[in-house]
Amino acid sequence: MHKTISILAFFLVLIILIPWNELFPSRNLRKLIKFLDEERFNSIVRNNSLFHKFLHLSEGIYRILKIKYKPDRYKLIKNKIQTAGINETLSVEAYIGAKIFLALISFSYVLLFFLIQRSTLIFSLLITTPVIGYIVPDSILAGKIRKRQWQIQVELPYVLNTLAIITEAGLTFFEAIKKVCEVRKGVFVGELNKVLEEVELGILKKDALYRMAERCEVNEVSVFSFTLAQSLEKGTTGVALALKEQAGDAWTKRKNKAKEMGEKASIKLFFPMILLVFPCLAIFLLGPAILSIVKLLALR
Repeated sequence: MHKTISILAFFLVLIILIPWNELFPSRNLRKLIKFLDEERFNSIVRNNSLFHKFLHLSEGIYRILKIKYKPDRYKLIKNKIQTAGINETLSVEAYIGAKIFLALISFSYVLLFFLIQRSTLIFSLLITTPVIGYIVPDSILAGKIRKRQWQIQVELPYVLNTLAIITEAGLTFFEAIKKVCEVRKGVFVGELNKVLEEVELGILKKDALYRMAERCEVNEVSVFSFTLAQSLEKGTTGVALALKEQAGDAWTKRKNKAKEMGEKASIKLFFPMILLVFPCLAIFLLGPAILSIVKLLALR
């Protein structure tokens, strides 16, 4: 029975991974016409990687089931994807479809075992596994958000120092951003580059800075954007002074964060040390004494 389940799972994965677009080229034409009618281009269709095939399949499930999310919930998921920096790769529809797809696959796989061998353990897995499959994308997305926000916090002091030095030299704030984008690379530099692109498209400078704060959702970036937006009216001198203050605050917060992480690391290492180091010390210290006692008892 286990072999049967494995064979069925293999064929299911095989069906998912078959390049249907190459076997049926006419489907590509229908998709192209559909996307042109909707004035929408989906880069996932063009990508042949396994991950993007999975996302394309998930988006198809979303559209087949015709799921309707509340506008607030839809906007919240869209903001999370944007904060994670994967909005160009992952759509809200593909994300929701992936949650449902993983839940269905998990339920179907455990259901096969339950039909073959009915037990309390498998029945509990039949209930819990779909829930786990449904929340796995949420945990992955949250991890990507934390990682990206941490990268921004690490890069922020260096970038602000560079901006402060360049603006003190006489360049305007946005000229300084251009120089920084040419010299440095990173997540926060990429956000600054987006600000430049939005300003070139006609968006107000203040609005572009506020949009960057919304994308990052980092307190330091929010304070930076608000302060800079207010200081732009004062000219180069006001901007340079604001950048210098922001750089000092960013360095202070980063030092405090490093101390906090060091304290947490010492606490986390405490219990592994007790479990791993203490038995070794006990053997090293008490071992000779125990052997001596055993020898004395043997002589008697």
